[in-house]
Amino acid sequence: MTFLTHLRLNALIGACLLSLVSCKSNSLDITKAEDKDQSSHIEKRVSNLAMNNPREAIAIIDSAEGAGAVSEAWANKRRAMIYFNPIQEDSKVIECAKDVLENPEYKVSEQEKIQLLRLMSNSYYFLGEYEYSIARAMQGERIAISIDSLAAQGEFKFIIGECMLKLGQVSTGYANMEFGITALSKAKGQGAKSTLSHLLGEEMTFMMDDGRFDEAISIGHRRESILEDLRASNGNDNYLDQQFAYLYGKMAFLYAHAGDLEKGHSYARKFHGTDYSRDKNGKLRIMEYLLESGQPRKVLDLFQGTDFPGSGDTISNDACYYLRMKAKASDAIGDYKSAYSQLDRSYVIADSLDRRLDKENALKVFTMTRAHEEEIKAKDAETKEARYLISLILIITLCIIIASAFLYYYYSTKSLVEKNRLITLGRSDTKEYIRLLQTAQARINELTPKGEGKSSDKDSWQLFLRLEEVMEKEHLYLDKGITRGDILDILGIGKNRLAQMFQDIGGELSLPTYINGKRLNHALEVISEHPEYTVSQIAEASGFSNSRNFHLLFKKRFGITPLQYRNGK
Repeated sequence: MTFLTHLRLNALIGACLLSLVSCKSNSLDITKAEDKDQSSHIEKRVSNLAMNNPREAIAIIDSAEGAGAVSEAWANKRRAMIYFNPIQEDSKVIECAKDVLENPEYKVSEQEKIQLLRLMSNSYYFLGEYEYSIARAMQGERIAISIDSLAAQGEFKFIIGECMLKLGQVSTGYANMEFGITALSKAKGQGAKSTLSHLLGEEMTFMMDDGRFDEAISIGHRRESILEDLRASNGNDNYLDQQFAYLYGKMAFLYAHAGDLEKGHSYARKFHGTDYSRDKNGKLRIMEYLLESGQPRKVLDLFQGTDFPGSGDTISNDACYYLRMKAKASDAIGDYKSAYSQLDRSYVIADSLDRRLDKENALKVFTMTRAHEEEIKAKDAETKEARYLISLILIITLCIIIASAFLYYYYSTKSLVEKNRLITLGRSDTKEYIRLLQTAQARINELTPKGEGKSSDKDSWQLFLRLEEVMEKEHLYLDKGITRGDILDILGIGKNRLAQMFQDIGGELSLPTYINGKRLNHALEVISEHPEYTVSQIAEASGFSNSRNFHLLFKKRFGITPLQYRNGK
């Protein structure tokens, strides 16, 4: 595993730990309505394969998406993480993350946006496109501030600082890195602490590259303390063991460089006490210390039985690094021929890398130029075709405008007529009630206590007026829970007397018809005063127990639905 792979793995592990702490269950936030058990099963299979067989993990994601078991957003999010590490195809990381972030159909949580923007900004950084990395990091920082996530804010600040260092803005770069570390120091949780440890390691490397060795040692001690806290809380897992190995190797070199060989040897012993120091990749982390402390033969021994740089590292920056380490060791023991050969090979690789980069850039420019030419041709063809069709389009457009104007006028006029008819109908119905009340009063006056006519008629009319008075005063008809028993209790009569009352006053009135009539009249007022109400809201405001009953009664009485009345159709 190369140095950049370790750097990328550390960034991904730290980011994932921080995401798990900031969002309890981030893995299924943007899934659609797929089956949860099936989605969890796919998630588990992908996680198990991600590091050891990433291409198969990608194939499983593709198949699941094609079968509709997972959403496109879910699939692209996981593709982005696997392409970031271990596959390390940064352009595909950016493509997948952009698809999720920029598609308005996907509902992405703020925590997920932060995770995707973190992957994008790091990928742009590894591609050397530092301006784009800064832009994405600043976007992520704004989201982190909006949800009050100190940990994420600190991490994005640190990425901005790294990019500024690469762009030559040293003081601003270190200021941003320190701001990020300070923010992470204040954040709570094991994920934030793990990310802080990783960023301190990054800062330590920058300090060493700049020759600021005393500051690098100070940062190293701070990181060691954080790693000890993590080990005390979680035990010594493989990830922590690797982090200790990286740190001990650097500290051994720094103390050896400072002339304090005792402390250098002490950290070298700590390094060899880690499990990772016995790994084919891990044992190379002590090379710089061995060279600095005058042990070049041990450096060459480390390469014995290994394939560094092997077939997978033939054309890479890591290959140059390993070859130059071997060249320094060979030079120190006087094997100048080997040293020259290794240096020469490293220069050939560096030259190949530069030419490959130039070729890639030239291919990008060529591709963009060809795409631009094709776009121009397509536009010319569209323009030529438009000239033949312009007259037809204008005629069709004019016809559509005329037809639209006619339809608008027709439906506007129809709407006005229909509304006037319904308003008149409502007024007529109200007048009918007034007429009924006036008839009731006149009938009572005509009936004498001496028994002219039926005495029960007068009692019925008085009882009806009393019912009307109570209904209007208390608005009892708006109470959707009112029952016949409630009315009988209010009037102080029995159910037979109520039926006799409606029979005496004549007509086809009954208690439900009487109450629903008042509710329908009230509904007309509600619709006029609140045109934004739905049918359910109108029914609720008018005292109906359910919207379906209201809809049927309204249509039976007025001949149209409530919505048609409201819309004037």
